[in-house]
Amino acid sequence: MSTAVRAATSGAIASMCALLVTFPLATAKVRMQAQRHTPTPTSTSTFTTSTSTTSTSTSTSTSATTVITNIISQEGVQKLYAGLLPALGKQGGTNFIFYFFFDLLKRFFNPRHKQRSTILHSLLHGMSAGACVQMVMLPTDLVVTRLMATGSSKGYFATLFRIIQTDGVLSLWSGIRPGLALTVNPGLTTTVRSQLNASLTSPVTAWRNFLIGMVSKAVASTITYPYTLIKVQMQVYGMGTNNEQGKKSLTMSDVFNQVVNDNGVLGLWKGLAPQLTNAVLKEALLNMVRLEIVQFVEGAFNLFC
Repeated sequence: MSTAVRAATSGAIASMCALLVTFPLATAKVRMQAQRHTPTPTSTSTFTTSTSTTSTSTSTSTSATTVITNIISQEGVQKLYAGLLPALGKQGGTNFIFYFFFDLLKRFFNPRHKQRSTILHSLLHGMSAGACVQMVMLPTDLVVTRLMATGSSKGYFATLFRIIQTDGVLSLWSGIRPGLALTVNPGLTTTVRSQLNASLTSPVTAWRNFLIGMVSKAVASTITYPYTLIKVQMQVYGMGTNNEQGKKSLTMSDVFNQVVNDNGVLGLWKGLAPQLTNAVLKEALLNMVRLEIVQFVEGAFNLFC
């Protein structure tokens, strides 16, 4: 158990350091993922943007640079950091849970009598730890996503209570299906990372760890990106989605069909560039810093425990 806590602590600290560097890009990514095609008067689109801040800031944005520029000019530079504190908490919590369960499950997916796990074991290992993260962290993920998408100045708990009051407690797990599908992402990341670690013969350095983290996350993020887009839109558009019959609960199929109808199949990869840049840079920094922080955490645990 102690090794799992140490691994989790190292992962949490490293992930928060990485997020501080990449947060403005993360905000731009969420804005691009959240924006939808604005229907024409004859359109039969069933759901549109209901938050004026989001629509005015990003409706015509085509790149991360444009989004960031629009946010700064129209809303102020501080909006690039909307939701930073809960995002740091979410990032730290997410990676603490991930690396905690990843370490605990290691014995199951990679028994001691085996020198190295198979590709399937590595994939299932990462997916299992990712599933634990989704079940625990999705409510926080939902609140942070809405804060970032709207640039809201409301606090974490005010937004949380508003969601519960408006949509009910179960709405905190809005996007759970694409979220669970996204466990393929950490599964692929850990699989590619373990294969690269096993195949490379160069000395283990911070730069080597940076490159391994970068490549592994690039592969995983490109493959799973449509689920990321759908998850974000399901979370953001839980806000005020009304029609003549009342509030409509969105499904993965609704969002998938709407994105394809509005933007074509390639619309499923809308915002991929900032997602890749943000995710790859963050994972590369995390992989580099985490392994450096391990020694510090080990010393702290030995001193105080």
